[in-house]
Parts: sequence; C-alpha cells; structure tokens
Amino acid sequence: MMIQIQIFFGGLAALVAGADLLVRGLSRLVLSFGISQLVVVGLTIVALDTSGPRLPVSFGTAMEGRTDIATGNVIGSNTLDSWVMLSFMLPLAVVTLVLEMLQPAPPAVTCSP
Repeated sequence: MMIQIQIFFGGLAALVAGADLLVRGLSRLVLSFGISQLVVVGLTIVALDTSGPRLPVSFGTAMEGRTDIATGNVIGSNTLDSWVMLSFMLPLAVVTLVLEMLQPAPPAVTCSP
C-alpha cells in the first residue's frame, strides 16, 4: 500500500512538472508568433473543459484492460471537438473577412492621380 501511495504522488509531481514545462514552452512559442497569451490561456481552459469528463471513462476502461475503448474515446472525442470548433469558427472568420473588405479605402489611396 505504501509503494502505491509513493507512486501516486510521484506521478502527480511529474504531471505538474510536465504541465509547467509545457505551458512555459508554449508561451515562448506563442510569443514568437505574436499571439496573445490570453488566447492560449482561453484555449487551454476550453481544452481541459472538453476533455475533463472523458478522463474518468478512459481511465476506468484502461484499468479494466479494455485499452481499445480508451484509445477510441480519446481519438474520437478529440477529432469531434476539433471539427465542432472549426465549424463554429469558420463562419466567424468569413464574416470578419467580409467586414474588412467592406470598409472604405483610406482617402490617400482613393485620391491618387
């Protein structure tokens, strides 16, 4: 029993350290592309919120030895989440592009000889 508790807390510490390294690395990468860190934080919260409920199901099926269901759950849910997010974001991107195209040109461009 004692070894299981040590393994649990060791794994928890490794998880926290790995998450910290991931966030620091992504922050540097995002800043190099000029993207706001708030966008990354928002996307991380959405990702945790959508994947969180699937974690117990995948963990339970993996503990039962049914790794095929756990793997299918992870792959299927991430694929579905990606397609759903794209289906919501694409119309917004098109509307933004159309609104930018409908703005009048600056006077310096329209009054050139």
